[in-house]
Amino acid sequence: MVRRRNVLLLIAATAYHAVTGCAPKVDLEMMKNAKPERPAELDRLVPFIGEWVSEGVATLHGVDEPLKGTGTMSYTWEANDNIMIERGMYDMGEVGSMHSVSVWQYDTKTKKFRVWWFDDFGSVGKGTCTYCPKSKTWHMKAKSTGCMGDTSSEGTMTFVTDNKLEWTWTEYDSLKLNKFGEWKGTSTKKK
Repeated sequence: MVRRRNVLLLIAATAYHAVTGCAPKVDLEMMKNAKPERPAELDRLVPFIGEWVSEGVATLHGVDEPLKGTGTMSYTWEANDNIMIERGMYDMGEVGSMHSVSVWQYDTKTKKFRVWWFDDFGSVGKGTCTYCPKSKTWHMKAKSTGCMGDTSSEGTMTFVTDNKLEWTWTEYDSLKLNKFGEWKGTSTKKK
């Protein structure tokens, strides 16, 4: 029994030393140098920064009348201007209001913007965005889980002027076999 315990302790000690012995040594200088520079691509988000008001129309599968809505959004920089936070409040008439938070970041490996969002309808989503400077259009693709189950979405946001966006959003089931709804509208930056 003692011999078995000693063998197990020897194996555990050997494994511990193998794992910790292989770990790189870290010092303060290494930590300072490990912090990457802020990606210049984040500057593409600058036109969003500020307060916006939106109005739009949703055409939902199974609902006869289009649903009109209004909203306000606030875009701010966080984490030393490395991420953009969007906070939104939307009034959707009979459906009620919805509050949301989104986080935008640039992924230097994939060369795409990554977006995560959360809302009080229980949605949790993540997606990617690319920007076309020629058309001043953001193209988005996303997947989320919420009150409609697992969904797949795509949309666009086009800067018509520096202070006006036209946007679209289409949401499908996770396999893109059935369309749940389409949203279209405009957002205007407050001066």
